[in-house]
Amino acid sequence: MDGLPGCEAGSFLGDLDRNFRTIGLRQPGLVLQPRRHGAIADFTSAITINENYIEAYFNRGKAKQFLQAYEDAINDCSKIIQINPKNVDAYYMRGILRIEFGDMKNGCLDLSKAGELGDLKAYEVIKEKCNQKDQGQ
Repeated sequence: MDGLPGCEAGSFLGDLDRNFRTIGLRQPGLVLQPRRHGAIADFTSAITINENYIEAYFNRGKAKQFLQAYEDAINDCSKIIQINPKNVDAYYMRGILRIEFGDMKNGCLDLSKAGELGDLKAYEVIKEKCNQKDQGQ
């Protein structure tokens, strides 16, 4: 994840376990396996139950990012934005993903939108990654 802010895997599994307990897909006491593919399948199940479950799209996108399945992760962020066009986290993550995937122009535009929506750390990433003469568009 190349040290980009806001993309740490840190508490991913704990958050996932809490989310699934909340919607009833996990029983208390069950431990989530630290396999991203299994997590992706769980999130997909959650989305099947509720196609507007933004947290499932977001966390599935984070798992896909970890596996470097950038296009799929970008699609999950786009779905979040379709559901809620003012979701700052989706714009931020999609911007990071697009940059990681090599789409600097659109990644920087997404980060700019995240900044407009109030995510000030997006401007730090723009300064670091986007405000360079050679963006590699």
